[in-house]
Order: sequence, then structure tokens, then C-alpha cells
Amino acid sequence: MSGLSMVFNGLLVGASGFALYTMPPAEHPYAFSACAFGLCHGLLGMIHYYKQDSEDCSKIHDVSTSVMEIIQLPLINIELYLASSESSALALGHGLFVIPLAFDLIAKLFTEEGDDSNTNTLKDLTILGNIMSLTFLAVNESNYTYVSMAITAFLTKYGAILLDSYWEGSLENTVLTGYSLFTFLANYAITEKPEWLSMK
Repeated sequence: MSGLSMVFNGLLVGASGFALYTMPPAEHPYAFSACAFGLCHGLLGMIHYYKQDSEDCSKIHDVSTSVMEIIQLPLINIELYLASSESSALALGHGLFVIPLAFDLIAKLFTEEGDDSNTNTLKDLTILGNIMSLTFLAVNESNYTYVSMAITAFLTKYGAILLDSYWEGSLENTVLTGYSLFTFLANYAITEKPEWLSMK
């Protein structure tokens, strides 16, 4: 793991921490949960950098990485759909992400391989479905921030893999950058306009 990973994990910690500061959990419980896990994942990444030789630390980090991959987008989608006047009835449908999440955790924690192709396919379909759902909401609401979020989510999932094929070893840092940008955009979209971005 390169030293740059500390910087990119730090970006995620910073973006998630700021989002937690600006989003009260009582008003935005789903987004708050997504950002809280993002903060924990970033901190785990920093700890993993210093404890690379620890097998237990590596396994915890792998589980955290897998959970982060699937948990952020659906939780943010639920929050955005609940705020929509026309599409709020569809919000809790995004909660179906718990199914591939449960299978993935079982595979990671209770099997020797720690990976399962069927579970990975289910995860990919869930992520792609959530990206399409966010794109639908962006078009329906004519919201350019939502469009940016959908593009960021797509590039984080699929663009990072393509970039890694040309620049080997860049996958983790690219994904962390995508998570950080997505968190920042989600915070902006949900809180409408943070005070520190105000022109006043």
C-alpha cells in the first residue's frame, strides 16, 4: 500500500467528517449513516497503512471496503428520494441493498475464499441499479448536482477499473477519491447549500 493512500483516505475522512457536521442525524438519518461509515472506512484505511502486516487488520479492511462499495449509494438514494415530492414512494425500495450486503458479509466472514462470483454479480447489479435510479431522479428533478453524483458513482465503480488496467495500482486511490467527491456532492445536494459556500 503506497503512502498516497494516507492522503486519499484523509480526503474521505475530511469529506465524511464535514458532511456529518452539516447533516443532523435526526433530519437526514440515511445520509448521516452513509457518511458515518465513510468516516470509519477512511480511518480504517489509515490504520491499515500502519498495520499492513496484521492479518486481522487486513481482513477487517477488506470487509470494510466491500461494505463501503455497496452501502453508500443506496443510503444516499433513499435520502434523496425521501426529499423528492414526486418520487418519495420509491425511497425505501433502495433498501434492498441489504440482501447483497448480507450475502457478501457471509462470504467474507464465514467462507475460506472470502469471495463469491454470484454475490459479486448481485452487488454489481445493485450498484448499477442505484446509479440508474439516481440518474432517473436527476432527470426527473432537473438537478445538475444529482447528475454529477450519478456520473461520479459510475466512474467510481467502472472508470476506476478501466484506469487501473492502464495504471496498475491506482484502483484503491481512485475509488477513495470517488467516494470523497460523491460524499461532498451528496452533502451539497442534501443541505442545499452549506453556509461556507455562500457568497455572503
